[in-house]
This record gives sequence, structure tokens and C-alpha cells, in this order.
Amino acid sequence: MARMHRLGVAFVASTAALVLPGCSWLFITPPPPHAHRGEGVKCTTSPAAPIADTIFAGANVAGALVVIGTGGSPLPPADNALAATGLVWAIVDTFAAVHGYKVTAACRDLVGDGPENMSEPDDQWLLPDGGKPVRAPDHKREPPPSDSRPVPE
Repeated sequence: MARMHRLGVAFVASTAALVLPGCSWLFITPPPPHAHRGEGVKCTTSPAAPIADTIFAGANVAGALVVIGTGGSPLPPADNALAATGLVWAIVDTFAAVHGYKVTAACRDLVGDGPENMSEPDDQWLLPDGGKPVRAPDHKREPPPSDSRPVPE
């Protein structure tokens, strides 16, 4: 019964692995090849897809290690195939993640969306209603007036 449960979990994980890898290849828009900084380039700056690919790669490696660690010695052919499939998809996801991190970094460099440009908002940072963002006031505690008494707690 435990073997059937493990194979069921492995089947679900393998099926998900067939559907989910390569988020960076599917969902990232790279910058144009000869674009220059400040040209209004439209490309993906968010690292969400490569982060997802990294998580999927780690999950595939972990799944393969679980199959190898719990399969006994020697591994049955089904476990061998499952572990190999997990490791292959981990490699695919790793390549997708590396591609995604490179492309989004290049886009952030072109768009100027890097950490060095996040200290002060300017005209490109607009609120949805078209207004400019408002800096939050400093929350410094003012000393109480001299004629006031402390409030008992």
C-alpha cells in the first residue's frame, strides 16, 4: 500500500513537472536585441518566473532523492525511471531559471529598474489614478507639552 501511495505521489509530481517547467521561456518578454537605455523598452523586469523555475528545479531534485532514498537497493526500474525523469526536469528548470535571471537583469538595466534607481520616486512612478506618490510623513514622536501629565497605564 505504501508503495502504491509513493508511486501515486510520484505520478502527480511527474505530471506537474511536465506542465510547469520553463516558466522563464514561456512568460518572459526579452528586450529587443539592439535596444538602448531610456528608449521606452517593453520587456519583463520581474524575476518571478526564474524564481518559480528555481523552486521547480529544487523540487525535482528533492523528489528524485526521495525516490532514490526510499526505493531500496537495487532500485526497481519504475523508480529508476522516475528518479531520472526528476533529474532531467531539474536540469531543464535550471537552464530556464538561468535564462530568466539573465533576461530580466538585462531588461532591468535597460529600463533603469535596478536597486540604484529605487531611492526616490520620479515622474515614471505614478499611482493608478494618475497622481504622484506621496512620501509618508516621518513618524517621530513629539515630546508632550510641558504642562501635560503622563497618562497612567
